[in-house]
Amino acid sequence: MQLQVFVLVAALTIWQPRQTLSSEFHETDLQTKDGCDSAANFDKMANALHSKLTKQTEQTAAGKADLLRLLATAATKTKNEAIPMLAIAGGAAVRLAKAARDLETARTAIEPVIGRLRQLQGTAYLLEDLAAAKVKPKTTSLAANFASGNGLIIEFATLTTAEQICFPASPQPRSKGQNIQPGPTGFSIHVPIIKKASPNAGTKTEGPRICSSGAAVPADCSDATGAGTNFALSTGPMLKTELTSWTQKQPNADDFTEMAGTAKDILPHKSYIQNMLKGVGKAISEATKLTFNSNELRGFNVVSDPVVGFLLLKSTNPTATWQDVTSKADTVDYLRTKAYGGEAAKYKEKIWDLVDATSISQQAINSDSATDLKDISDIGKLITAFSFYSIQANSKEVTSQKENSKHHNADCDGQEENKCKGKCEWNKKDGKCEAKGGEDGVKAEERKEEKCAGKLDDACKKSTECKWDGKECKDSSALINKKFTLSMVTAIVSLVPF
Repeated sequence: MQLQVFVLVAALTIWQPRQTLSSEFHETDLQTKDGCDSAANFDKMANALHSKLTKQTEQTAAGKADLLRLLATAATKTKNEAIPMLAIAGGAAVRLAKAARDLETARTAIEPVIGRLRQLQGTAYLLEDLAAAKVKPKTTSLAANFASGNGLIIEFATLTTAEQICFPASPQPRSKGQNIQPGPTGFSIHVPIIKKASPNAGTKTEGPRICSSGAAVPADCSDATGAGTNFALSTGPMLKTELTSWTQKQPNADDFTEMAGTAKDILPHKSYIQNMLKGVGKAISEATKLTFNSNELRGFNVVSDPVVGFLLLKSTNPTATWQDVTSKADTVDYLRTKAYGGEAAKYKEKIWDLVDATSISQQAINSDSATDLKDISDIGKLITAFSFYSIQANSKEVTSQKENSKHHNADCDGQEENKCKGKCEWNKKDGKCEAKGGEDGVKAEERKEEKCAGKLDDACKKSTECKWDGKECKDSSALINKKFTLSMVTAIVSLVPF
């Protein structure tokens, strides 16, 4: 439990996200002239956020696969061979735990915003479509005495579709506009609204209007005099779109404020737009934190992760604490160099080349033939392989302990008390000679003769059979706590949701 707590603390505190805003999630820096351009901006922003989630999900899955490959390989090795791999797995698990946590936080913030951006995109297209509606022109003006039982129906020109408006056969390229970058008050988003088209006295083309004259009146009302003998309807648009600018109240703010006032007779209402933009700032902020790349787990930098040093130190000194990673930095550096070679090429050779070359039996993953670990990407199969070899390794350990116990007890069985010496000791309670190690006959290897006691630091480090634990020289095999590897694996697996 103590080991799990240490590793969990590392996962929560060591790597802090980079707090940088990226223009990839903002409006494009091309000029935004109308609702069509605004819709394109919303599309770009939604796609960028969705792409970030998708890529980070893929990277996290790839990282989990490599972590499982590490654990499965370690399960096939001896304890001394497994410790360096498990330490790297610990570092990988910490990074993955943070990546998974950031991904879920970002997903919660981003997915609703993507939906609202898509809704704004559709609204922008719809508004441009509505603004295209015009009164159908009449070829001649109507005489004042023209009569119809129910009046004259106002007809409209055939409405064009948003696709024809915003995606013409020969589109005009958008010119370069003001580069959209976060300013003192954050960044801006342009949103189209629709309003009534007011008559233009100068051009007499905006409307719609009813015009009259003493003579025939053209459909555009250009010759209207006001005399009430002939009447016509103008052919101008009834509605028109207009861009509004919304800006964050401050950098990273979640709310946007309209920068320029608009007329009251607009759709959609400004409160609707404000609600649709709510959460965009937080979504972008969370998206910028999604920087995990699965390749970093195989990179040499992971060797320097504090949790790797802690696990290596813990494997040689079960009483080591998190603070010892700093206070015993020389010992930790020595353990790192010994385990991983001190350079990227040797690290790759000692860890990842072995992992990739590990062959997984057909029984381990229920397949038709053996498969190299590097060729297995399915998380389910990797979990199965890891479980298979972990169970197999634990079973071998239990069997080995029992066999060793029987073997050493056999050497002592039948010995008289005065001859019960050396590797044997007299059990006064039961009145018989047993292998040294306890009343239950624990194997004598667990009380192995200490060959390294008294050696100084330098001499200890040069010995292949000894390890320096920071205070004294001890037998390397005695330093490996047999329960440690199991607790290490448990701590690692508990960090990452598979």
